[in-house]
Amino acid sequence: MLRQVSRNCVPQDRGAIRLHKMPGGFTLSVKESGKNFEDNETDAEPEKVNREVGETDAEPEKVSGEVDIEKPLKITESLEDELAKEHDLRLRAMADLENYRKRVERDRERDIMEGKKGILMKLIEVLDNFDFALSSIPEDMHDDGFVAGVRSIYNQLNRLLESQGVTSYECLGENFNPEIHEVVSCVDSNEHFPGTIISEVRRGYRTKDYVLRPSRVQVCKEMDDE
Repeated sequence: MLRQVSRNCVPQDRGAIRLHKMPGGFTLSVKESGKNFEDNETDAEPEKVNREVGETDAEPEKVSGEVDIEKPLKITESLEDELAKEHDLRLRAMADLENYRKRVERDRERDIMEGKKGILMKLIEVLDNFDFALSSIPEDMHDDGFVAGVRSIYNQLNRLLESQGVTSYECLGENFNPEIHEVVSCVDSNEHFPGTIISEVRRGYRTKDYVLRPSRVQVCKEMDDE
């Protein structure tokens, strides 16, 4: 016998209602919106879990920028350049200091010599007189005791000047140099080249870097062609 189906039990939505004969009775099924629904049954499959507990769909965060391996090298090169510049500045400063020290020492010596120049020139004039006296002694008196005493005083004065850094200099046979020589006359000569010193009238004296008195000389002049 067919089961009576009340209208109130029939869904009011769109679809088709079918009766299916089953062993021991009939089953009512409703097809709604393209889906079949049976009593106590459903076509919907359980939702599948696409990810396990503790997993995430987000990709690992990427580093915003790559590591610049050249940056440490650039920093090293920059530091090396700065170190080289500092080393160069240090060497320059040391050289400037050494030059300053030498200049100060040279200026000090010149000032000292300028202060002593007056007395030294007086002693040089005394030596000039001794030179003239000894050059005027006859040859037969060179062994005389008096002459030996004069020569001893002359040598003592020379040693005194040498102790102050003052020495005489030879000029015979040298080329004329206006910085240390003073020409008193020019002489014709076929035995020397023009400009050669052939005679010394007065001896010159100087220190290591300073001319106290130039020597007076006679210079060979160039011969005129006849």
